[in-house]
Amino acid sequence: MYTKNGDRVEVLLNATTRLDVDRNIIGVIGVGQDITDAKVAQAALQQTQKMEVVGQLTGGLAHDFNNLLTVISGNLSFLKDELGVMSADVAEIIDDAQSAAKDGAELTHRLLAFARQQVLAPKETYVNDLIVDTNRLINRALGEGIKVTTELDSKNPLVMVDQGQLESALMNLCINARDAMQSGGPLTITSETKSLNKDQVEEVPDLAVGKYAVITVEDSGSGMSENEITKVFEPFYTTKEPGKGSGLGLSMVHGFVTQSNGAVVIESELGTGSKVKLYLPEVTDDKNTLIPPVKKILSESLPTGTEKILVVDDELRVRKTAVRILRKLGYEVIEASSGEDALDSIKENKNIELMFSDIMMPGGMSGRQLASIVSMEYPEIKIQLTTGFENVDITKNNADADFPLLKKPYDQRDLATTLRELLD
Repeated sequence: MYTKNGDRVEVLLNATTRLDVDRNIIGVIGVGQDITDAKVAQAALQQTQKMEVVGQLTGGLAHDFNNLLTVISGNLSFLKDELGVMSADVAEIIDDAQSAAKDGAELTHRLLAFARQQVLAPKETYVNDLIVDTNRLINRALGEGIKVTTELDSKNPLVMVDQGQLESALMNLCINARDAMQSGGPLTITSETKSLNKDQVEEVPDLAVGKYAVITVEDSGSGMSENEITKVFEPFYTTKEPGKGSGLGLSMVHGFVTQSNGAVVIESELGTGSKVKLYLPEVTDDKNTLIPPVKKILSESLPTGTEKILVVDDELRVRKTAVRILRKLGYEVIEASSGEDALDSIKENKNIELMFSDIMMPGGMSGRQLASIVSMEYPEIKIQLTTGFENVDITKNNADADFPLLKKPYDQRDLATTLRELLD
């Protein structure tokens, strides 16, 4: 049904017939109810639920893939160190394999970004400054056929985000816009501030009432249909030709922005171009206190040691990789495949100085629970955790158990440096 203004509305109609004494129909009485908002809300809920399911599946796959990459990367670095002097061809083969493993790690990072399971390092960031700085890279990436203009809010809004991830998100949006403008054309990046009240946040899923910085990337390309808009955040969905894109760009943007307590809104129609809006909470006087990330100290030679270390991981190949590296570095290593086995090993072996344990282990005891027990019953044992997941909520679900974390995939240098720093 359409209103007088030409707006299309969804109507729920209930009607009944009027009969005369001979039971002939002489009229109809009907009541119509505008259910447009309810239908929109229902569709938004269904989309959110679908994205959550896909996100959980994607995060699980990325975790398993990180385990595989740990085996590959760790053994490659071990092999290169063992071979020592080698021919140029062999060195090139190993370097190519290590490079492929790093590319695989980047892919899982993007998958985890979609699943909202990446570790973010938020800090106060001025939106306009970031746009200006990133614009230099954007112009080089888009080429001469695209004319980029910026329209920046005079206030220069301040947000608390992972600056590198926001730069990457902005770059992804601009590259997608370029691909939609086959013949070139204008591309506009704008910033503004908006205060959303209760009625306004209902139009933008997942947002709370408050002040937001809004970054908009507007292109003059081919636009998208309603069906494409509903699918565009799904990982691996792409409208490009096979081989022309991974389909992870917008899913990564969606995951990062949502994890930053914001939202992504797309406005588009076929043939009219697209607007992609990033809503990010604006920083107020009530600022969060953040702990700066710890920087790794790298050296040319790998740090070694002779201490006794317990390695706990249910994945045999991952565990063997860690054990092989640590023994090569001079450590005495004991291994366990579960939390229960680890506790038995601690009882049977004296002078264990460090436990290196995976977090996600099937069965009754997780790595986090194991670490809590060991820290209470054996406070002299230092604890280092590792995981293929990246979500802080997953890895730090106990406020009283703050243990250091090494992300998978790790290589020989990562493991050697991390454990040596903890032991020292």
